[in-house]
Amino acid sequence: MRCASKALRGTALALGLLVPACGGSERPPEKTVATVPPVPSLPHPGDGQALRDSLAKFRAAGDRAGEADALNRLGLVQVVLGETEAALKSYGEALKIDRSLGDPKTEADVLANMARAYSVMGKMEDALELFEQELALRQKLGQDGDEGYCLVNIGRIYASLGDSQNAIDFFTRGLPLLEAGGLQLQAAGALLDLGRALDRTGRTEEGLSTIEQSLRQQRRLRNPTGEAVALGDLGSIHYRLGHKAEARRDYVLEVRILRQAGDRIRESMALPKLGRLQEETGDLRGAVLSYSRVLQLSEESGNREYQGLAWMGLARVRRRLGDLTGARQAAENALDRFDALRREPSSRELRASFLAIKQSYYEFHIDLLMELGQQAQAFEVSEQARARSLLDALAQTRADLRSDVDPALLQSEAKLEDRLNATDRLRLSLAEGGAAPERIEAVERDLRELLLQSERLRDRLRRTAPRYAALGEAQPARLEAIQRLLDPDTLLLEYALGKERSFLWAVTSSSLASFELPPRAVIEETARRALFLLASDQRTLARASTDMALAELSRLLLGPVAGQLSKRLVIVGDGSLHTLPFGVLPLPGLSDAPLIGEHEVLSLPSASALAALRREPAGPGSPVTVAVLADPVFAAGDPRLHHGAAAIPASLRSGRPSPFARLPFAHEEAEAIRELVPAQRFFTAQGFAANRQIVLSGRLKPYSIVHFATHASLDSKVPELSAIALSMVDEQARPLDGLLRVHDIYRLSLPAGLVVLSACDTGLGQEVRGEGLIGLTRAFFFAGARRVLVSLWPVEDRATAELMRRFYREMLQNGQPPAAALRSAQSALRREPGWQEPYYWAGFILQGDWR
Repeated sequence: MRCASKALRGTALALGLLVPACGGSERPPEKTVATVPPVPSLPHPGDGQALRDSLAKFRAAGDRAGEADALNRLGLVQVVLGETEAALKSYGEALKIDRSLGDPKTEADVLANMARAYSVMGKMEDALELFEQELALRQKLGQDGDEGYCLVNIGRIYASLGDSQNAIDFFTRGLPLLEAGGLQLQAAGALLDLGRALDRTGRTEEGLSTIEQSLRQQRRLRNPTGEAVALGDLGSIHYRLGHKAEARRDYVLEVRILRQAGDRIRESMALPKLGRLQEETGDLRGAVLSYSRVLQLSEESGNREYQGLAWMGLARVRRRLGDLTGARQAAENALDRFDALRREPSSRELRASFLAIKQSYYEFHIDLLMELGQQAQAFEVSEQARARSLLDALAQTRADLRSDVDPALLQSEAKLEDRLNATDRLRLSLAEGGAAPERIEAVERDLRELLLQSERLRDRLRRTAPRYAALGEAQPARLEAIQRLLDPDTLLLEYALGKERSFLWAVTSSSLASFELPPRAVIEETARRALFLLASDQRTLARASTDMALAELSRLLLGPVAGQLSKRLVIVGDGSLHTLPFGVLPLPGLSDAPLIGEHEVLSLPSASALAALRREPAGPGSPVTVAVLADPVFAAGDPRLHHGAAAIPASLRSGRPSPFARLPFAHEEAEAIRELVPAQRFFTAQGFAANRQIVLSGRLKPYSIVHFATHASLDSKVPELSAIALSMVDEQARPLDGLLRVHDIYRLSLPAGLVVLSACDTGLGQEVRGEGLIGLTRAFFFAGARRVLVSLWPVEDRATAELMRRFYREMLQNGQPPAAALRSAQSALRREPGWQEPYYWAGFILQGDWR
C-alpha cells in the first residue's frame, strides 16, 4: 500500500488532493535501489527535482511499483506548485503502471488525485468521470473512509456546477462513511461543503449551524486551512445577511491564514469574496489588488473559473472608475473563460446548471454594453446567455446520434429507465398510502441518483456516437443571421430582465431597436399577479382586477413598441415571462382588444433556437398526416371495464394527491379531428390503446402532427418526472405504467412538424436561469418536434375540445399555418357566450417556428 509522505499530506488534504486513508504497512518493492524522498508541506522547485531523480533510479532498476509511486507523488507536488498539466501527465503514467500491476488500491489513489487536478483546472466533467471510476474501486475494496471521501468529492463537483440538491445527497451519503473510517479531518471538511449547499438551497439556519460545527472541529483538530475556509463560509453568510463588518473580519482572517500557510490555490478561491466586499464598501484600490492577486494565482494553477471571476471583478471596478472600455474588455475576458468551461461538459444538464450560476455576469455585460450604446452586441450577449443546452440538444437531435451507437449501451439505457420508472411508481404509491416523510425522501434520493446515472449514460451514448466528433459546437446565431430568418411581417421581441433595469430588443428583418424597461422585480411581480388572476377560479368576479393587471403589463412590456407591432410577434421571454400568454395582453392603450385580435403570437426559448429548428424539414413532409392519442383508461373502475379491480394510486401530481378522472370531451376532441383528415392519413389510439408503449414503439414517428388529449402530471421539483398520463390498466384490468415521462420523451425520435399537448399545465416546468422552463415542451423539441402547442394553466375540458376543433379546422380545411390557426381559433372562442373570459381561450401558446 502506498501513500504520500506525512509532510505533504497536510497541504494535499487542505487542497483536497489526496485520499488520506493509507494505513498499515507498505509492500516493499522486490528491488529497492532508491527511496522516494519526503516532500515538505511547502513545496518548491527543488522538491520536484528530488522526485525526478528518484524516478530515474526506479526506472533504471526496473522497479515499476516504485516508479508509479514516484510519479504519483510528483503529480501532487506539481499540482501544489500550479503545474497542473504536468501533473496530469505524471498521474497518467502512474495510472498505466498501477493497472498493469493489478493494484486497485493504488489505482484508486491515482484516480482521485488525477480527478482533483482536473477540478483545480475547472474541468469538472473530466473530474466527475474519474471520481466515478474511483468510487467503483472503493466500493469493491470495502474501505468506508475512502468510499466516503470519494462520495464527498463527487458532491463537490455537483456543488461547483450549481446542482446543490445532488451535492447534498452525496455529502450526506459520504459523511457517515468518513466518520466510520475515522477520517475526522475529512469529515470536518465535508461538513463545510454540506453547510454551503444547505445555505444555497435556502436552508440558511441549518447551513450556518453545520458550518459552525465544522469550524469547531477544525480548531479542535488544529487544521488552520480548514479553519480559514470555515471562516470564509461564515463570512459569506454574514455578507448575504447584510453584516458587512463581520463578513470583512472573517474574509481578512481567512486570507491571512491561507497566505501564511502558503496555500496559493485556496487563497485564490478566498480573495474574490473579499474583493467583492471591498467593491461594495468603496475600497476600490483594495478590490483591484485582491482581483489582481486572484488573476495571478489562478493563471499559475490554470483555473479558468477563477480567472473569469477575477476578470469580472476587475470589470465592475473599472466601470465604477469610469473606464467603460476597460470594463468591457475585462468582462469579455471573463465570459470567454466561462463559456469555454461551459462547453467542456458534454452533458446538457451539467452545462445548464453551470450557465445558470453565471447569469449575473452576462447580465452585467449586457447592462454595460447598453450603457456604451452597443445595442447589437448586447443583443448577441443576451443570446449567448440563454437556452444553450437546448441549442446543443437541437444540433445533436437533428444529427440523429442515436442511430448508430452500440446496441449494448441502448440496452443498458432501457434497463436503467425501467428502474427509474419503477422507483417513481414506488414514490407515488408511498405518497398515496401516507408513508412516513423519511421513507418518501429516501426514495426521492434514489430517484435523483438514478436520474444522474441516466444523464451520464445518455452523455456516454452521445460521446460514443460516430457522428458526435464531427458535429462541432452549437453556437448562438449572430444578429444578421437571425434577421435573415425573419419575414418582413414578423417582429421579434427579446426581453432580458435585470436587477437594476431590464431591456427589450425589437428585431425585424432589416432593423434593431432597444428599450430600457423597469427592474426584474417590478416586471415579474406584475406578471405573476396577472397570471394568478388569469388562472383563478373566481374568473368573473376578478375580471376588473384581471383587466387592470393585463393593461399594466402591456404598458410595461409592449408600450415602447406600440407603434411597431407587426402581423406576427415572436416572443423570447425571460424569467416569469416564459409562462405569460402574450396573446392575452391588450394592445397598448386599448384595454379591451387583446393582441390575438390582430396578431399571431409565438414563443421561442431563444432566437438562435429558430435557426436550429430550421436546419431540417418540418416533419415527414406533405400531405399532412395526423396521429391522435386520446381518452386513456386511468383506473380499473372505468365503465369501459366490467371488472371491480381497485383504482390506481392517486398521487400523480407532485405534492397533490389527485386521481386522474376521465375527461368527458377528450373522445369528442379526437373525433372532431378525425372528421377533418382523410382516413388513410389519420391514426388514432383511444381508450386502452392510448398507452405508453405505443409511443415508445416508434409508431408515431411518420406523422407530421401528433396530438395528445389527456391529463398531464407536472413535477416542478424534478422536471424529468413530469409526464403525460396515458392508459394505466389494460383490458383485463391489469395495471400498466401509464406515465410518459420527460426522460422517456428524450429517447424518442419524433420529427413532427407539430406536437399538441391538449392537457393542463403542459407548458410549465422547472425554471432554470439562462435555460427557461425545463419540462415537457423542451423534451419534445429534444425528440425532434419543430413546434409544440402547450397550456399554461389547468384548462377547462369542454372549452379545450372546442378550441382544438376550431384550431384544426383552420389548419386542415382553411390551410392556415399553426400560428395563424391558433389566433383564429382563440379569437372565435372568445366571442362565444360563456367563454369570453381569457381563462377559457388564452391558456394555450405555440412555441417554435411559424413556417
